Amino acid sequence: FFSSRRRHTRWNCDWSSDVCSSDLYLPFGKGRVSYVDARDVAAAARRVLTTGEHFFGKAYALTGPLSMNGEEVAGVVSDIMGTAVEFVDISDQEARSAMETSRMQGWLIDALLELYSMYRVDLSAEISPSVEHLSGKPPRSFREFVKDYRESFDRLFRREYHVRTVAPFAAEYPRM
Repeated sequence: FFSSRRRHTRWNCDWSSDVCSSDLYLPFGKGRVSYVDARDVAAAARRVLTTGEHFFGKAYALTGPLSMNGEEVAGVVSDIMGTAVEFVDISDQEARSAMETSRMQGWLIDALLELYSMYRVDLSAEISPSVEHLSGKPPRSFREFVKDYRESFDRLFRREYHVRTVAPFAAEYPRM
């Protein structure tokens, strides 16, 4: 999630102006993740669901074209947005506190911290050819994703979204 240094709950903005700087606070150290674009997942799923039984009973790891650590992710966002974004590694407790402050549900906080623990040890760093194999097109890069959704990133920088929008409507999930 993206957040401020002070409260870990939103973009770090100079509240007296429309200028915002931002940092990426995540508890996964130097861990690498091969982020996959949801559009690529949809294209792969479409092919599997519409072209026949030869896909049934098989499992596919859908990944992006390269694995990135937090510093590299922040670098891509910085480059495309023209605004300095730094990755800041935080502890699980700091992340939990930030998510609780943003009113995330406890079960979701626990799930995200478990996911981040897997990122820390590179369990999501593998690169797979499955997206291209299934969809017929190479997977989009994280850089392409940021470029394609630059307007959404612009809104974040302008404070039009609260961080809960970035952390998939966490406050809206049903209580478990």
